[in-house]
Amino acid sequence: SDAYTFGYLRSLGIPWSTLRILTSSLPLWTTSNLEPGWELLQKGPVRSMLKRPALDYLRQRLQIGPWDVYRLLKTHTRLSTYDARNKILPILDKLQSKLELSSAELRKLMMRMPSLMGMGMSAFDDRVDFFMNEADMSIDDLREAVLRQPSLLQYSVGSTLRPKLHFLLDELGISESSISRIIKSAPAIMGNSLTENLRPKVAFIMKMCGLDPHEVGYIISTSPQTLLLSQKSNIEPTLKFLAPTLLLTEPRELGQLMLSAPRILRQGLETSLAKKIEMLTDNNKQKSKEVAVAIIRKNPALLVASNAVLEDRIERCPADEDIATWLLPSNKGRRKIVQQSAKQLVREEPILASLDKVAPFDSLTKIYPSPKFAAQELGITESA
Repeated sequence: SDAYTFGYLRSLGIPWSTLRILTSSLPLWTTSNLEPGWELLQKGPVRSMLKRPALDYLRQRLQIGPWDVYRLLKTHTRLSTYDARNKILPILDKLQSKLELSSAELRKLMMRMPSLMGMGMSAFDDRVDFFMNEADMSIDDLREAVLRQPSLLQYSVGSTLRPKLHFLLDELGISESSISRIIKSAPAIMGNSLTENLRPKVAFIMKMCGLDPHEVGYIISTSPQTLLLSQKSNIEPTLKFLAPTLLLTEPRELGQLMLSAPRILRQGLETSLAKKIEMLTDNNKQKSKEVAVAIIRKNPALLVASNAVLEDRIERCPADEDIATWLLPSNKGRRKIVQQSAKQLVREEPILASLDKVAPFDSLTKIYPSPKFAAQELGITESA
């Protein structure tokens, strides 16, 4: 029928460009083929004749065309067996109302993971309950996380989600208040294997950087995406590059660098880290790599700035001022940070959590080698 319709409209002189606009603007204008076709039949269990009510409902509810319906079926062939009224409609209603999804967000979610339409109601409720009550996520944070990683709604609470939560809280000492932000910004963590991915990755960082689990937890809390990096392709090459390049002879020195700028591991090795060291080498008066290294060790945050930002800072250095002095850490805003830290100390919320609930001062000594060094880095007096 579609062929006849388009043939008739074309005979009236309507150009193909106009017909394409019509089909894009009115996706329900065309009809879906009820025959699954050879390719779809090879993908998995599928009905020999598709259900017209289910296809029409999907197109109307999600505002999609026949090709999009075919994509849904190709990804999740069991969808061809679902009843529109008793299966598809209830789960779409529940997803949209519970997660407060817009129609566009619901369409995006279904196109990415149509198997969610086969999810049981009680399983969905259990997962939402876990995220909102155990992980203390707001509905806005949960919606954002699910749109980034739809499979969050398919993970088992008992065997997948809860063990990851305990890993973050108990093994890495991450505060409960940080969990929602971690899941929202890096939801794929909740699907990664503990034994084959997360724990080996943390153990490798601990060994290379001389850190304890809670210090790695501090890095993860600050930069959750670090746990999603490949150990072999990202973490290991970066750490093995930084140690000799920055003349760091002890693992703990590398660890101090990581604690000072936790996002370092997310920087590209050749395109970012090596490039910044080259820029600093070329722009100091001695044209010395040693001087560039000294600048970075005094201000590791330079390594996580964009190349453009670092280049701009270098260009703005006055001609009569040494670049090493110009790029020292700024004290601007430090007093506010210190005041906030003091409030945290009163509430007995240490910078780094600890299994034995050590005092906040002990946590500071894990980051800085001495009280004097910590005072210098924070811009306060040692007595404070």
